[in-house]
Amino acid sequence: MPRSVRTSVMVVAFAVLLPLAIGTACSSSTPTRASSPDSVAGAKGLVAVLSPTITAGSDGAGEIDAILTNAGTSDDALIGVTVPSSLAAGASVERIAVPSGGLVVLSASGQHVSLRGMKSVTSGSMVTVTFTFEKVGDIAVNATIR
Repeated sequence: MPRSVRTSVMVVAFAVLLPLAIGTACSSSTPTRASSPDSVAGAKGLVAVLSPTITAGSDGAGEIDAILTNAGTSDDALIGVTVPSSLAAGASVERIAVPSGGLVVLSASGQHVSLRGMKSVTSGSMVTVTFTFEKVGDIAVNATIR
């Protein structure tokens, strides 16, 4: 990736993450840091999950859409997603690289998280979803069902 593009991506990531970091104390729906003390420090960087939403299909399948950002200096990867059993039988995701200074959009038209065995859900309600990354570990966020 050319230096100017990488710099632009980092500027956008920081512009998005700064308001979220300030709002963390005020809202439980903002991304949270992983629970281990060194998870987002130093070379591991800062990874966030933004705007998570869950879409239920009529056939018992569903998907999770979100934006994954990595404002750190080393690459990371999404390796798993956990949802409450009251929402679905499970979630499946193939390893998704999140490059340093970059972002990844999870959506039906690209890289995504699939849900199977979706239960009856109420549009507009929220559930806690845990995204697991190779380096930073778990990041729990509240996702809106639509």
